[in-house]
Amino acid sequence: MLTKLYASCLGALVLLLLLGATTFKMSVNDREKDNLRGPVKTVTEKEYRPVLVNGKIEKGNLLFTNISSYTVDGRLIKKSFQSQDGELIQLDTFIYNNQKQLIRSDHTSSLKQHKWITYRYVEDSLLVRSTHEYANGRKMDKIQLFNAEGYLVAFYEVHPWKPDAESNKEYYRYDSHGRKTETHIDYFDKGTIKIFYEYDANGNLTDEREFFSDSAPGRFRKSEYNEHNHVVKHVVTQDGNILTTEITSYGTYDAKGNYLQYSMFVDGMPYTIRDRVISYY
Repeated sequence: MLTKLYASCLGALVLLLLLGATTFKMSVNDREKDNLRGPVKTVTEKEYRPVLVNGKIEKGNLLFTNISSYTVDGRLIKKSFQSQDGELIQLDTFIYNNQKQLIRSDHTSSLKQHKWITYRYVEDSLLVRSTHEYANGRKMDKIQLFNAEGYLVAFYEVHPWKPDAESNKEYYRYDSHGRKTETHIDYFDKGTIKIFYEYDANGNLTDEREFFSDSAPGRFRKSEYNEHNHVVKHVVTQDGNILTTEITSYGTYDAKGNYLQYSMFVDGMPYTIRDRVISYY
């Protein structure tokens, strides 16, 4: 079964390369994925309920606190979520091998739910198989396929309690700058969804369009950015109708270019305020 699965996944990888996806080597670490600048060590984020006072959005009650910790080279090693009273809601930890590959992650919540994930690298690290195990004994495997340049090009779930035909599959294409341009999601019971992406001159994602297997258009998401390349507006439409609008404004920035506060409005109503304290190596 395992050999058959590997062969099937590698076949999908070859198919994608034949479809013309071109990529370059990717060297994006967790810190960069989180859009952080400089040698960030920790990020403490406090989320507040927003209130309107004299037409201005201000901080109300503290909702929760997130704390993320990174290694010197930018790998995420711990993430915690705390309630407004400081009670631990969830703790995620990450372990790497000497090649800086993720080999295990543990996820524990205050609901006494525990999940741990182990990662195995085969085929010269082009194929990564992760096993998701739960405290109740349930297991699920996920297969990720990468091309020679290090970009994820296919994703496949293996459910022991389902036949192979009932597994969802995802495929990805990239442009010559390593930016994702297409996502194909094959649902075993819902057909295919295709998502196409466009970027501005700074590499920011501006357009995201969905299409269903019958070529019918789905949702269209358009984004705008400020001079710091942080998103300031999201508008989601479908069939020409606006479904939701998100407006984000940022407070002060530190010397590295990381924002220290933002507030968000959704459909004209205050949605959230976030403060950040960032430490550096």
